[in-house]
Amino acid sequence: MSTQIPSHDRHRREAPAKLGCGVISVSDSRNFETDLSGALLVSALEGAGHRVIDRRIVRDESWAIESALLDVLSCG
Repeated sequence: MSTQIPSHDRHRREAPAKLGCGVISVSDSRNFETDLSGALLVSALEGAGHRVIDRRIVRDESWAIESALLDVLSCG
């Protein structure tokens, strides 16, 4: 009789321990000095051992968000 391993346990065992991450903040009024949520996310990711490969702030426009997502996804 074989025992099936639950998918979440298999995922934890097989997933990479460290990831390359991108942080995209969407705002028309923030910059890197005032983007506290973006800074907090970067700190949390790096504290967990992950690597932040890109961080940016983009305007609240669909084309800007889409462009940033495509750029960040192409990095990794």
